[in-house]
Amino acid sequence: MTAWLVPGVALAGALIEACTVPRAFAAPRLLRPIVSGAVALLLALVFLMLSARPWSSAIAAFALMVAVVAVSNAKFRAIREPLVFVDFAMLGQILRHPHIFITLIGVLASLAAAAALAAAITAAILLEAPLPALSPAGARLAGLLAALLAIAIIVRVGHARLVRWGWAVEPSLDAHADVARFGLFGSLLLTTMLATDGTKTEINPPGAPQAAGPRPADRPNIVAVQLESFFDVRLMDPRFDRGMLPCFDAFSGSAALHGRLEVPAWGYTQRSEFAFLSGLADGDLGVDRYNPYARLARRPVWTIAHELRRQGYRTICIHPFYGTFFGRDRVVANLGFDQFLDIADFAGAARFGPYVSDQAVADRAIALLDEPGPPLFIFIITIESHGAFRNNRLPPQELEAVRNDALDLSPAFFSYLRHLGNADRMIGQLAGHLERSGDGVLCVYGDHLPSFPAVYRKLRYRDGRTDYLIWRPDHDGPALVKDMHIRSLSRALLDVAWSPRLARRAVGA
Repeated sequence: MTAWLVPGVALAGALIEACTVPRAFAAPRLLRPIVSGAVALLLALVFLMLSARPWSSAIAAFALMVAVVAVSNAKFRAIREPLVFVDFAMLGQILRHPHIFITLIGVLASLAAAAALAAAITAAILLEAPLPALSPAGARLAGLLAALLAIAIIVRVGHARLVRWGWAVEPSLDAHADVARFGLFGSLLLTTMLATDGTKTEINPPGAPQAAGPRPADRPNIVAVQLESFFDVRLMDPRFDRGMLPCFDAFSGSAALHGRLEVPAWGYTQRSEFAFLSGLADGDLGVDRYNPYARLARRPVWTIAHELRRQGYRTICIHPFYGTFFGRDRVVANLGFDQFLDIADFAGAARFGPYVSDQAVADRAIALLDEPGPPLFIFIITIESHGAFRNNRLPPQELEAVRNDALDLSPAFFSYLRHLGNADRMIGQLAGHLERSGDGVLCVYGDHLPSFPAVYRKLRYRDGRTDYLIWRPDHDGPALVKDMHIRSLSRALLDVAWSPRLARRAVGA
């Protein structure tokens, strides 16, 4: 019976792949099942060298692949993207911040994946006797090292060899398209090969071009705010309250620029912030587009912060969460910031829901603007509206102001609307301070849409864009409405900041 294990494991790997979404199309006909079957065999071999139990090793390999597919499908439903290879580097973040990830991919999916792995491990220990030939620890260790070395060699040089041999297996690095073409395990394997083939992304030319800048006396303070999960929700349905974003509406109407903003993904905050800061397109980043902070930004990358520091600005990044999240504490200096304020700098700050409130962050930014010294570039990454959203996230009395009986939506979504209102008030706080001081430029934008797939399906909403505005207090005349990609936003911000100073409007005019 054991003789059937090898083809059985390979067939099981191919069948598991068929359950992945998005479904595969136009793929090389043999590549997808061969790759997934080979992955299953390699996993089974590793488990065999660890346990010396063939059937349990096959079950463990099957369970692990099922878990990967289940998590990938859950992620796809939540933020419209399957697993990518850098997600596996997030395991430490998941253990440290499970409340952010577990609900995002689904409690049932998380429990099913954990249960499948636990069952496989239990089976390996209790239900099968080890093979005598593999019982000695030395034999298993030698086999394990040989299997791991073979996998490392395949991953390290595999992509370069495939290209050299003329195989048309170049991934597009669009996760959706690559999984649809090569399957999940083929996409993961190919992108891992790319990331480990010894090449690094070279940034040339720099993403944020140098600008002459104004005279020193005319350099305004610049505040850029990446608002967590912010977008104009009223675009989804006319039944939403038209007056729910009064500050955004007021300052959009008098802004120098505002419009819809195309962002890299339905999730992944760091992709949007890096695109804003660097001005780099996905095509410039290669395989680093999935997480620019994992490798690319571990060395200096030219950004708007570098440019403004060259112009004499003091550059400050504010993110009221753990600096280790996404490894920001290791990259902010390379992105051009003199100072990074994280959760440690918000001890005792007011919270709204599970995170530091937008109002507390705005208060801290205003205090910095009031300090004497050189002009400031403050880049804020808010956290209050971060997922995951649960029905009991906020007390019921906090939802009364945003509850809409015309829309049969969950308390979790109304919690989001309550946070959205606080983000709107933050816009008013910052713009109001800059208007009173008469000196400054404000840019606000949403990093991505919140994860509410059921709401989007119900309202038939498919637009993944967010919204932005660039405002300065001395701008007279109508706002220019211009939709753009987020990578163009920092350049537009500098253009507005460096434009000639206009006659300041009289208060109340």
